[in-house]
Amino acid sequence: IRSEMNNLTEVILNNNKTFHIPDFQRDFVWKSEQAIELFHDFEEDTNNFQTETSKLPGYLLGNIVLIDAEDKWLVVDGQQRLTTLTLMFKALYEIVKKKAYDLSSQDHDRWLKRLADLDKGFYNLDDAGEILGLKITHEPSLPFGDYYKGLIRDIPDIEPRVQSDENIDDVYNTILEKVQELNDSQLFRFIAYLRTKVMLIVTTAPSHSKAFQLFEVLNDRGRSLEPL
Repeated sequence: IRSEMNNLTEVILNNNKTFHIPDFQRDFVWKSEQAIELFHDFEEDTNNFQTETSKLPGYLLGNIVLIDAEDKWLVVDGQQRLTTLTLMFKALYEIVKKKAYDLSSQDHDRWLKRLADLDKGFYNLDDAGEILGLKITHEPSLPFGDYYKGLIRDIPDIEPRVQSDENIDDVYNTILEKVQELNDSQLFRFIAYLRTKVMLIVTTAPSHSKAFQLFEVLNDRGRSLEPL
């Protein structure tokens, strides 16, 4: 078992390995409330995206637990955060793409540079930039994988079928609205901040038994602190 603290560029953008949600995982339960809380944390950490990124110490988003399955990571703990982060990169990509292809904008070239690699936040790409697959995949027995896939791939007329689908849709649209409220300067800084200053402790285990043992220790053995 090993643990490393890395930023999102290392964990997600430059990692072409799939995060697979196995069938023992619970539903996607985050909603608008959690998405807003996370975004507010980022705003607070960056002085509302006004502080230069190089001057920030960074934000630790917590620990995720994975099983190394060679061709992919099986997600034991961290589904909610990983899914939300990919939806955040998707929202940023859609907004920046519109700005980058607005030829009337004086910042056209700057936005094109910011667009680079954002799609790696939700797709795995080959060297030529062709899509190999989604950054997050779901076991077919899970009822909400199809909606997530449809949202990422921009499949038209896809509708939520179960509560997890509605939660995914809620989180994505909440993030999209929050990002759209940012001015250009804030948006430039948010992209840099998300890539380099948001950190995850990635704990990987070689087997299911080791991963579940670790998960139990992390979640059940600790003693709650008093509020003071």
